[in-house]
This record gives sequence, C-alpha cells and structure tokens, in this order.
Amino acid sequence: MDTLDLLRSALLEECGVEPDTVASSTHLLKDLDIDSLDLLRASYRIERTCGVKLPVQQWIALEYGDAAVEKSPFLVEEVCRYIEGVMNEPPGEKKFGVLGKD
Repeated sequence: MDTLDLLRSALLEECGVEPDTVASSTHLLKDLDIDSLDLLRASYRIERTCGVKLPVQQWIALEYGDAAVEKSPFLVEEVCRYIEGVMNEPPGEKKFGVLGKD
C-alpha cells in the first residue's frame, strides 16, 4: 500500500471520507470538511499502521500561527511527503520535521 492509499484508508475508516475525494492537492481540513478530532483519529490510525506519529499540534500552529509557510502542512501531498520521509529515516533516528520546508 502506498502512502496516499494509506492516508485514504485512514480517512475512510476514521472520518467517512470517500477515497476518490482525496487527491494530492486536497487540503485535509478545508476541502474534506473534517474537524480536528477527525484528523486526530486518522493520525492515530496512521501511527498504529506504520509507526509514524504525525505532529498535528505543530501543524496547527503552522497553519494558523503568525509564521508564513510556503505550503500548508495539511495538504495531502505534504502529509504523504512527511510520512515517507520519516519511514525512510534509519531506525533509531526518527525525527519529526516541519512540513512545507525542504
């Protein structure tokens, strides 16, 4: 299962979001009409499935804080990039980076 399918599955199971409505350019909060509790449930499913903890609180601070970010951390492409980045780090060196920054 690729990362996009993993995210789609978590959103379907936890939020009732149909997979065909989730594209790489989809904004999780604005486009899918899910709330922060739905997002937390989906993020916990991802954590259980692949061992990657999504820093949702940090992303909320980026999204709604004063600092400008190039891309929203809640874009599906950014969430997938984050998950893949953490999964590809060597064991014991898992870090939780900031989305939207290369």
